[in-house]
Amino acid sequence: MLDEGVHPYKFPQPILSGFLFFKNIFSSGGVEEPIKLPGISRVTFDLCIQFSICKEITLDSSQSADRSIEIDTILDLVFAGFALGVPRLDTEMEKYIRKTLGNQRNALKGRHIRRVFTLQKGHALRKLFVQASLFPFMMFQEDFRGQRSNPYDDVEDDEEVGAARRAVGGPRFMFQVEMDSSPDFKMELLEEMAKAVHNRAVVKPRGHKKFEVRFRDPLSGEVFTFTK
Repeated sequence: MLDEGVHPYKFPQPILSGFLFFKNIFSSGGVEEPIKLPGISRVTFDLCIQFSICKEITLDSSQSADRSIEIDTILDLVFAGFALGVPRLDTEMEKYIRKTLGNQRNALKGRHIRRVFTLQKGHALRKLFVQASLFPFMMFQEDFRGQRSNPYDDVEDDEEVGAARRAVGGPRFMFQVEMDSSPDFKMELLEEMAKAVHNRAVVKPRGHKKFEVRFRDPLSGEVFTFTK
């Protein structure tokens, strides 16, 4: 029994036995008809079946209307996978979301962070979302110190800064609500920034009066630079 009611298809026991949840029910001999799966939609359950059989997923247009909705769909799948005991699903979906954010970082929204930070500390998705938040957070810190009311207007054509502008709205960090409401997110983001600062490179290009401070983005691996 799913959120929308009874699934219209009956799946063979060998397929369902790939899920720890069903395997335990079958092994106990106490099969309930229908088996209730509260909080899991048919769409999400079908993706679990697809992953269990194919070890990959294909989303339709409604599940990937934009990158943020795509992440919503994947997180629904991850949490259903925990409930059903689908092996390696969360590991593979972390790779999926990492690729998505690598192509479009501003697809990450506060609702995604709030949801993932209900997972246990150290989970790969928590680390991924912290890594994806670091670059816009450091750009925000740099622009806030410069007290520029609209800091990206003069360099909007720059691809890196353009991405940061889309991620940061006005004088408030885009994930400030999450930092205020989740001490774990705040702590892990500041720890990630501390690692970036520790590993920074400070150089003075020949003929320049100012120094360049170079950091490596933990999400993309690319280097971004602040001029001091």
